[in-house]
Amino acid sequence: MRLVQVGVGMWGHDWLKTVFPQVPLAQLVACVESSPDRRAALAKEKMVPPGGFHASFDAALGSVPFDGVVVTTELPAHVPVVRAALEAGKHVLVEKPFAPSLEEARSLTQLAAERGLTLMVSQNYRFFPAVRLVQRLVAERTFGDVRFVVLQFRRFSPATNGQNGHHTWRAPLLLDMAVHHFDLLRATLGRRALSIACRTWNPSWSWFADDPEGCALISFEDEVQVSYSGSWLNADQTPWAGHWRMALDEGELWWSSRGSADGLGDEEVRFCDRKGRWARLDLPQLELSGRAGCLAEFVDAVESGRPPECDASDNLSTLSLVYGAMASAASSGAEVELGVQPAVRER
Repeated sequence: MRLVQVGVGMWGHDWLKTVFPQVPLAQLVACVESSPDRRAALAKEKMVPPGGFHASFDAALGSVPFDGVVVTTELPAHVPVVRAALEAGKHVLVEKPFAPSLEEARSLTQLAAERGLTLMVSQNYRFFPAVRLVQRLVAERTFGDVRFVVLQFRRFSPATNGQNGHHTWRAPLLLDMAVHHFDLLRATLGRRALSIACRTWNPSWSWFADDPEGCALISFEDEVQVSYSGSWLNADQTPWAGHWRMALDEGELWWSSRGSADGLGDEEVRFCDRKGRWARLDLPQLELSGRAGCLAEFVDAVESGRPPECDASDNLSTLSLVYGAMASAASSGAEVELGVQPAVRER
């Protein structure tokens, strides 16, 4: 599948350098990057065919035949780039969160459906062994039904000179990280989220422009309750997917996933039964994990003509949780009821 990558900043460069080489069926034929200095520097790395760097999507569109677009720009550019790609008849894989509002996300989803094109969101945290195992254990009710989930995320994001990236975002905890955790809740529980009550805050000494910490109570179908907390200011760091405790009828699952970058070092699932006996569970072997697994899923879904996991129409439910949390936080933690949409399960 011939692909064009749009946006080759710090994160986009990591895609270019570490993700595409793992997926031979994803043939990168061109890149779009607005910065001339960055284009010149990237051209020297020779990871794209000669002449393959362009200043705009329109320039790439007229230069080389391709089938799809991978959007790794900053959030403000997601909607215009995705829309341009869909209108040009191209399939799209876009980084999360794929739109700065639920309304814009719905509009892009509708456009993709009208054009018969794949629009997939890179919710890459799903593509890890621990997540796949927990999905199966919950779906098969191996240890009974889930009753309660505690999910804690803690990382330390240091101040930078002339703040950049998520330090300048609105709701950086919710938009940049909880979007992953909320998506994992949907993926592992296989249930719809019904409501959310959320509070966020920004300490006086923080270097973030908006709230980098928060907590939420989320109600899912079948009376499953979730307690979530997150922080960008904590030296006691968790894996990127957080620390999970899932209370089931027969005991508790304790698990974590996704170490540094796309690493597998923090993959672990343990079960403690009602007599206090612990067992470490064997993890499945995945051919590709993280973003590489996500890219491979995108290519395979397009080529086989099936909806991909993390299809945009499904990801609306994840965005509904994120923007519901933001609305709740703006209303001093008032409970927000969420739209009723299909539950997600592993494909």
